[in-house]
Amino acid sequence: MKKVSLGAGQARDTAYDWLRLIATLFVVIGHSSYLSIHSHLGGVDYILPEDIHPVYYSLLFRIIRKIVGFVSSFHMPLFFMLSGAVLALKDYRTFDTFAEAKFKRLIIPYFLYGLGFMLPVKCLGNFYNADNFAEIIKSFLKVEGGESGHLWFLPALFWCMMVFEVMRGIFLRLNIQSVYLLILGGGGGGISYLCKYMTSDMFGLKTGLGYMLWFAVGYAFEARRKNYASWSTKRVALSFAAMLAICAANTKFNFAGRVNILCGSLCTYLLSVILARTFPKIIDTSAWKVIRRNLFAVYLFHDPLEYVVLRVFMDGHCLTSAAGCYAYLLSRTIGVIVLSILLGEITAMIGRKVNVC
Repeated sequence: MKKVSLGAGQARDTAYDWLRLIATLFVVIGHSSYLSIHSHLGGVDYILPEDIHPVYYSLLFRIIRKIVGFVSSFHMPLFFMLSGAVLALKDYRTFDTFAEAKFKRLIIPYFLYGLGFMLPVKCLGNFYNADNFAEIIKSFLKVEGGESGHLWFLPALFWCMMVFEVMRGIFLRLNIQSVYLLILGGGGGGISYLCKYMTSDMFGLKTGLGYMLWFAVGYAFEARRKNYASWSTKRVALSFAAMLAICAANTKFNFAGRVNILCGSLCTYLLSVILARTFPKIIDTSAWKVIRRNLFAVYLFHDPLEYVVLRVFMDGHCLTSAAGCYAYLLSRTIGVIVLSILLGEITAMIGRKVNVC
């Protein structure tokens, strides 16, 4: 079996910036179509009006709903794979340094944005009832089964990273350099499989370990990616088309769920390579820099805003006109993205002022 170095610290590729952008857009798109969703302390259950405008069922809207269904089949495993790949580009001196950095990056935002933004905004969006808001906060703070909403990803990724880094350290001490064994240990027959037998999901531990297979795949992908960096753009485009065709066939005939995860994720990466090569100068623009530094903010802010958009458009009976339908579509996609970026900039500005003080 061919051995590949498990060490970190390789050069960053701008394709990963494009991949982060596309993956973030996929998450927003995946959250942009639901009308009904519930938790044990709240939820929404909207019904389309009987006099809804026909444009809601037009080709454009049907295509978008098809895209939502497609990206929802793989966008969260893609995020874990992307996190694993980016980890392979980092170089942490000690496990303590690594753990401290990830705690600040993932766990602190979980509590800060959850309590300071997600819960109150979802209350404004009629997801929660203000009368039992204290109970909702207590549930959010619970280590298991809490009202974490879309923020479940943060503690889950934290645990996934912690356990994976320990496993990688053990492999290095034993001088095991095979990325295939790393995938096997983190995935099939390994941690991702064994975690199914855990009876508790304390603070997202079980959930995070369940995604470790995809995290390990992403890490291993980065270890081998340099072997394909010399591919021509034509070859990349043909591979992209092939992966897209496989996904389309699998969606229609439902061969296996993991086919869409693997092929959809690879398809997204190949698209990122194409975009990075086609628009090499865009990374120097101010707009790109603003968007790139706020991608995490888009993830943090966008989902609660979806409920506010739903409430405004449903309570205002806006879907009875063509203009209302188009405004609804734009508000749940581009609108929440723009507002999330704006909130990210405001939050960063406040953070800088606090640090100065």
